Amino acid sequence: MKLLRILPLLALAAVIATAGRAADKELNLYAWSEYIPQAVLDGFTQETGIKVNYETFASGEEMLAKLLAGGTRYDLIQPPDYIAEALIKNKLLIPLDYKKLPNFKNILPEFTKMPHDPEQKFTVPYMTGTVGIVVNTEKEGFAHSYNITHGTAVCALGLRVDDAAAALDRAQLLLDMPFRQAVGPGELEIPAVRGLGGSLIYFIDPKTDLGRVWDIEFRPVTDGSAKGDAGLQRVDHLQQVMLYDEMLSWLLFYTSLLEVEKTPAQDVLDPGGLVKSQVVQSDDGRLRLVLNGSQSGRTQTSRFLSEAFGSGVQHIALSTDDLLATVRQLEANGMKLLPVPENYYDDLEAKSELTMELIDTLKAHNIFYDREGDAEYFQVYTATIEDRFFFEIVERRGYRGYGAVNAPIRLAAQARLAASPIQS
Repeated sequence: MKLLRILPLLALAAVIATAGRAADKELNLYAWSEYIPQAVLDGFTQETGIKVNYETFASGEEMLAKLLAGGTRYDLIQPPDYIAEALIKNKLLIPLDYKKLPNFKNILPEFTKMPHDPEQKFTVPYMTGTVGIVVNTEKEGFAHSYNITHGTAVCALGLRVDDAAAALDRAQLLLDMPFRQAVGPGELEIPAVRGLGGSLIYFIDPKTDLGRVWDIEFRPVTDGSAKGDAGLQRVDHLQQVMLYDEMLSWLLFYTSLLEVEKTPAQDVLDPGGLVKSQVVQSDDGRLRLVLNGSQSGRTQTSRFLSEAFGSGVQHIALSTDDLLATVRQLEANGMKLLPVPENYYDDLEAKSELTMELIDTLKAHNIFYDREGDAEYFQVYTATIEDRFFFEIVERRGYRGYGAVNAPIRLAAQARLAASPIQS
């Protein structure tokens, strides 16, 4: 089942220097496979008389390799943001002519001048995602029964796919367990299957009313209780904790049901022992799940299993395009962050080329840092909620990993707080 890519994708005017000009009545488009319906292409041709030569790629890396090789003839391409940044650095894109883009004025300012193209010279946003977290306090239904068993926890995930009914059919063919419950007035029957620890995975799609679930089932909060906008853009990844012996089963569950691949497993050092960590993610990085398991009974992973009475989501990572601004707003909103040991920044000074001014800023706001080549990663963690769950906020600058080098420091800091919690 092809996952619908729900985070920022960019439509770019891109002509490689060796390519030359396309024919006036032809448009050479290079975009994600299975992403633009043929009916849309046919409708464009019928309306404009311009033939679309539609070539596809399966991953951002595949696109980048082909464009760097040269000799291509594309007028418009649709890369993810980190690939767009690489193309700009390699001078492979032609500046946009905004005289030919009159509708650009309709794009919200928060989606313009993004970090990969701060001058908005080469790219325009094509699609973006959002952060949607539902807090369910109803006294009946699945969420209530899950809360009785596990306490405050993530009881369900929602995935946007091309076809929700087809996703459910595939799940049933794989012998995954479907889920149904009574649907009340003004509610949708959303296809779902049982997931990790008895939680649910819901499927929504853009073809039906499922794509309007936020409009149909929810109403805006207008009581003035909202605090300052922290600039959170999308869900970056989820970390799920499970028994060590369950990891292979859940890897098979995700890789067979969804179009995701697993990355090489890593051992993460926890003060209580080793934790095995395995990532499954889509080619474009739009869905990322970090699966953790430990054979030691003294790790944070094992404590979670004990305190939550089973497997589940231990933390949710949300992304922003400006972590420092986000952290400052979160602090102003009263959010308590995980304190980072001071010697972490001493080590960072010794092993990096960061300026002391930047290191002091990171230290003042408890921000972790990692770098791979030219790619940078900034991350911060909230204090633990109910002794087991927390949020991570990240900013990626072309970075594809998860800050594994910082994990032992974070785990040690959390273990220290578990023994001496933050005072309100």
